[in-house]
Amino acid sequence: MPKIKIDLHVHTDFSDSASGLKEVVSAALGKGLDGIAITDHGTCQAAKIAMVKYSSEILTVPGLEYSTEDGHLLGLGIFEDPPKGLTAFEFSSYVHARGGILVVPHPGIPFLSSSERIFKILKPDAIETRNAAVPLFWWVTRRNEALAEKLHLPQTGGSDAHNSRRVGDAYTTIDSDSRELRDILLAIKEGRSKPEGNASPLLYRTGLSLSFLKSRKERD
Repeated sequence: MPKIKIDLHVHTDFSDSASGLKEVVSAALGKGLDGIAITDHGTCQAAKIAMVKYSSEILTVPGLEYSTEDGHLLGLGIFEDPPKGLTAFEFSSYVHARGGILVVPHPGIPFLSSSERIFKILKPDAIETRNAAVPLFWWVTRRNEALAEKLHLPQTGGSDAHNSRRVGDAYTTIDSDSRELRDILLAIKEGRSKPEGNASPLLYRTGLSLSFLKSRKERD
């Protein structure tokens, strides 16, 4: 069965990335990726544009990263921006009602992501076990792999890129005969996905973590 390489966690300047959509697509193609999931914070707009403007060049999985009191969640395969202020359970329902899948990104990173409590609130479709932007990359990856196996959940990988140079540092290989969105999502749900890739450079990861903590403090 053919393997499709997709970075399932990418940001653009429609939210907090330093890079525009054209740069992101160009970087993904340069890394040999077949596709990207554009998961800007709170909005699907860049993904919708990419699906039209770059459809002949790259496969785009639409989606977004959403902040709840219980941490961040990824909704993949959705086209509409959700209302603000949803709980984790409400966002899960929103995603599934629109035919999307729910992924827990970078779980268990103190102050940066959802805790394991999230798995008591809802049952996601997959866990992002390999995120190129997290601190202590290999320790976090191994721990999240063990968590996914314990909960019998499929695994994904993504760069969490906030500039185009980091696109494709981590990604997911998906076993699928089809490049249709519904078939890609189904393959992930069925566990026909494997996280690949390595950590982004340490200086980049440190800067990204500090930037997130600063913005969180300003919001509080």
